[in-house]
Amino acid sequence: PQGMFVGKYEWSGDREAGDCSIRILDASEVDDGGWECQVTASAFTAHDALTSKIAELVVRVAPNTPQLEVETQQVLAGRNFTVQEERPASIKCLSHYGNPPADIKWFIGDEEIPAESYEQTNATEMDRPKTWVAVSVLEHTYVKDNHGIPLRCVAVHQAYHTKSEAVEVIMDVQYAPTVTLEGAPSEDIEEGVDDVTLRCLVDSNPAANVVWRVVGEGDVFSFQPEVRFNPATRKHSATYTCEARNAVGGSDPISVKIDVKYPPKVLQVGPSPQVTAALHNHTLLECLAEANPPPMYTWVQTVPDTRETIVRGHNATLLLEGITYEHQGQYVCVASSVIRDQTLEDKSQPITLEVVGAPQVLRYTVERNLQVEKGQDAVIQIVFCSDPQPSRTSWEWGSLQLEAGNGRGRYIAENLAQDAREDCYSARLLVQGVDIADARDYVLNVENDKGADRYAVGLLVNGHVDKPPLQRVPPSAEPVSMSTVIGIVIACLVILVLVTLIVLYAFKTEKWCFSRLESHRLTPNIQCDLLPPSFDPYYCTVQVQVSRCLPTQLFILLRPDLQAMMLIEYCIVAVQITLQQNIIYSTVQYGTVNFSFCDILVTVTVSFSITYLLSGYNLENFQEDSKFSRCSVTNNQWL
Repeated sequence: PQGMFVGKYEWSGDREAGDCSIRILDASEVDDGGWECQVTASAFTAHDALTSKIAELVVRVAPNTPQLEVETQQVLAGRNFTVQEERPASIKCLSHYGNPPADIKWFIGDEEIPAESYEQTNATEMDRPKTWVAVSVLEHTYVKDNHGIPLRCVAVHQAYHTKSEAVEVIMDVQYAPTVTLEGAPSEDIEEGVDDVTLRCLVDSNPAANVVWRVVGEGDVFSFQPEVRFNPATRKHSATYTCEARNAVGGSDPISVKIDVKYPPKVLQVGPSPQVTAALHNHTLLECLAEANPPPMYTWVQTVPDTRETIVRGHNATLLLEGITYEHQGQYVCVASSVIRDQTLEDKSQPITLEVVGAPQVLRYTVERNLQVEKGQDAVIQIVFCSDPQPSRTSWEWGSLQLEAGNGRGRYIAENLAQDAREDCYSARLLVQGVDIADARDYVLNVENDKGADRYAVGLLVNGHVDKPPLQRVPPSAEPVSMSTVIGIVIACLVILVLVTLIVLYAFKTEKWCFSRLESHRLTPNIQCDLLPPSFDPYYCTVQVQVSRCLPTQLFILLRPDLQAMMLIEYCIVAVQITLQQNIIYSTVQYGTVNFSFCDILVTVTVSFSITYLLSGYNLENFQEDSKFSRCSVTNNQWL
């Protein structure tokens, strides 16, 4: 029972009127609890005592500021709460000595965590049973974006002046590193000109260690976040990878390709600085160059004396076939490549090609026909090349021949003049006061110890009516001398005699062809039965495969023996040759049948009709030839 104390517990109602209300002044946590009003009995034996219903008095006591714990260890406000990304972590918030117990809520930054994500339990304090401790445990999985954001525990209680108190820690979310690359080149890198700086940017918590590697090499290239090539050279061309690792894990590698461009440089050209090739032969020139991008090749010939340039090829190797004196000169290999839309070149040392061989007329420089007016002087000029020098040069027309450096009447064969081309010469024939009779072909003959060449130029004289103008002929046409014609005729006669002898020999030996070839024999032992009536035709069929003796003449001899001839009134023999169901030969003949075939499979059908004079004889109508099968009558019954 609680007595009345002035200043603490006082009556607040009119007791005489039955109002027993109490006023509790300066309420404290000891006043918290259930209160009831009791009226004692009027007498000891009376049963008129009264008891009111219990009235609950809750004295609000503001709880202490909430605190955070991790695994029973208190985490001070403002400190880090360390967790790993994508791994659940547990943290506890406690609110002590509150009445009633505080209501606890959780926030990440300004975002409230749903109440379903945590549980709250309340229990009375051991040392102050009238107060409560509220405990909330948050089990949560954090992500990388939560790093550095405050995690707050808020205790809501009406006894707080601000209705709530909070405590917070800073989220320290640890995660494996990810890397990005900075400085990857977007344009060509030129050797000795450009600098390259590669940066490996790492996002991680805690800090990670960076490793650079070169693809294809086992060793670490660098442990620094930044790699510099000042300036870049061709040895820096490679594919580089950057990756990072910390206590949580490692990043995926990121790669960058460094391709340093450098201008072309000819390293080797050959086979040698001086090359000698035989006329109409072939030779191979080779060039080796380095460049990035890979070089393109061009072979350029400089013609001696004229200094004219000719592009001969676009490969690293140059194959010259059918070499002529036009191939003589200096050959330079030009290696080129394009860097930043600019073409860079390098030229090799020249290769001098010398051509040796028989003389060769430069036909493309000579007009096939020269036309002059009657009475004028005509100069016939032919350019030719020769290495070694020509040993004999002459002009020939009709039955006349004139050596260079000599003259005869109106005809002057000038001495050879050196042409602008190396190892080339100009031969000139002067015909003074041209007459109609001079209209003919004039042939230049050139010789050296390697061989000879000749070329004809036709002279056309205006006003020449007895002889039609010479027609223009291809440059390769050559005049034919009388001695050449005679030689050709003799050769043709010899060939004709040889062909005649071969034909005669073939006729005499032809019949031995099949006797020497077993594969040409007919199928042996073919039998044909003669059945009545005897007037009906019967036949034998044989096949022969001809694979040699082309063409082949086959002789089939069909003859009855003498005894059969005496008994046979008449005999008609028909021979038919069939090739692939097409009749290619058909005849009715008694005796020998001739036909030709080669490299085919033929079917020979022999049919016959026989009328007998007598009966009872065993007749053999066809005897076997030395080369073929036999057809015989096996039934001679006369009806």
